[in-house]
Amino acid sequence: MTANGRFGDAVIMLMVVSFRSGFSMDCKSALSGNPKIYYLPNNTVWHAIKSSDQAMIDLKTVCRNLGVTLEKAVIVRASEFVGF
Repeated sequence: MTANGRFGDAVIMLMVVSFRSGFSMDCKSALSGNPKIYYLPNNTVWHAIKSSDQAMIDLKTVCRNLGVTLEKAVIVRASEFVGF
């Protein structure tokens, strides 16, 4: 996602409507014993149940409400995450 200088604000607002910037797996951290949290790259968020179409609608709505010009965005449906 690229927006004219306020993309951080757009990401924060997407997180308000249940998007996430990371995910956890069932595996445990060797150091803490807690579930590992995997953080996505900057300006990348995901949602557990929304369709790609609904995610694009949410992104455009957030940008419009913030007065942000959305320059480009890619939305894909990811149904499986693998990590170690």
